[in-house]
Amino acid sequence: MKLRNNSIKSAVLILIIAAISIVLVLAMSSWGSKVIDTGIGDKNAEELYSDRDLGINDNVNANLNGYRNILICDIGNKEVNSKSDNTPDSLIVLSLNNSTNVTEQFSIYRGTITQQSNGIMAVKSAYTNGGMLEQIKTVNENFDLNIRECITTNWEQVANLVDRLEGIQVYITRDVKDEANEIITNEKYGIHKTDLIEGEGTVNVTGWQAVAICCCDAETGGKGEPDKNSRHRQVLVQIIKKAANLSEKERHKAYKEFVENTESNIGKDKVFDLIERISNSTFANFDSTQNWPKEYDGNKPNTLESNVIGLYQRVFYIENYQVSSFVKEASTAIQNDGIKKQEETNQSIDVESLLLNRN
Repeated sequence: MKLRNNSIKSAVLILIIAAISIVLVLAMSSWGSKVIDTGIGDKNAEELYSDRDLGINDNVNANLNGYRNILICDIGNKEVNSKSDNTPDSLIVLSLNNSTNVTEQFSIYRGTITQQSNGIMAVKSAYTNGGMLEQIKTVNENFDLNIRECITTNWEQVANLVDRLEGIQVYITRDVKDEANEIITNEKYGIHKTDLIEGEGTVNVTGWQAVAICCCDAETGGKGEPDKNSRHRQVLVQIIKKAANLSEKERHKAYKEFVENTESNIGKDKVFDLIERISNSTFANFDSTQNWPKEYDGNKPNTLESNVIGLYQRVFYIENYQVSSFVKEASTAIQNDGIKKQEETNQSIDVESLLLNRN
């Protein structure tokens, strides 16, 4: 009888432990935690990131229901994990509307002043100081985007992918062609040996020619940084469009090495799935002006808050968007920081630098 009682007690104890385990799992799920492959360091390691870690906002979720936002970081060096420089050369957001199957694309100026864990600084500093996770969080909190997926590339990966696709077609001006050719011939830029670009207008370019074009600071109408961002987006979109015309098998073959060497906060299989999803969508008409933040509204300097409102109107077609409390507070802090620095240096206020520092 005593043995039987012990067996019953053991069975009850096991049931209690199982019940507690189930409750804990459900509690964590309801809290919003997500298991994602960090893609950083140990490629097989998984870490538990909560929505809070990623800067996800529940109110933003309600406004962006049906949208899937993906951040693309282009590190301006040969190695993504470079100890000397892992600062993004460009930050591109792809926004997929799941209802219409249309993908919009826009750039965030890398010098945009934002509120971060370490203080008020350029958005590109987030990656340098805290890696991919801090970059996602900073973009999410300052622009109300709720990004959960990020992919980081570098020059060599982009060049190799373009070559595997046997080149892409891009539109360039004479100034861009001349500067790109200068970059190709100047060893200090680290561009691999490649032929000079011939012609202007719509031209077919090789991998390292495409990289040289992305490195150009050539201006059109006095818009150096906007044009540079536009060229980054043009190369990205043309890669995706060229690959989309391949069979699924050929596309996977072309992307295989790229995915293997890409840093991402999602597993490699999910990167392939993401590429397939984007490849099967329709890209919105390419707009070279899709760079954020917009500096001015007429002659009036914009704030971070007004820029996020404008972004929602242009990309997500939401009128009179009410920004998150973080954006509102960050916008005020950024303006006050600029005014404080002006008072400390006793110089006239440069309204452009209050929000945007392009260097």
